[in-house]
Amino acid sequence: MEEKKEQLQLFKVRDLRQKTQFKIDDVYLNGYARKCGTNATLVYISLCRHAEFYSQKAFPSQKKIAWEHNVSTRTVKRGLKELIKYNIIVTGK
Repeated sequence: MEEKKEQLQLFKVRDLRQKTQFKIDDVYLNGYARKCGTNATLVYISLCRHAEFYSQKAFPSQKKIAWEHNVSTRTVKRGLKELIKYNIIVTGK
């Protein structure tokens, strides 16, 4: 019985519907976008697009973000640096 209870707690329901839109926080666009600049904003857009709905965690690679916006990975790194500087995102590193 105890083993069965443990298994139920580990089960996670995944939403398999096709995602057709994402949201960006107005607080970012109304204030931080101007402070952080265009590099950070394009990175923020990609992170919002790839974020898991409930946890808001996102793991797109820097290469993927660069490809999505047709910019260099160096541009993405600069954007990430600004987002971290203003405590808009946190990294696992």
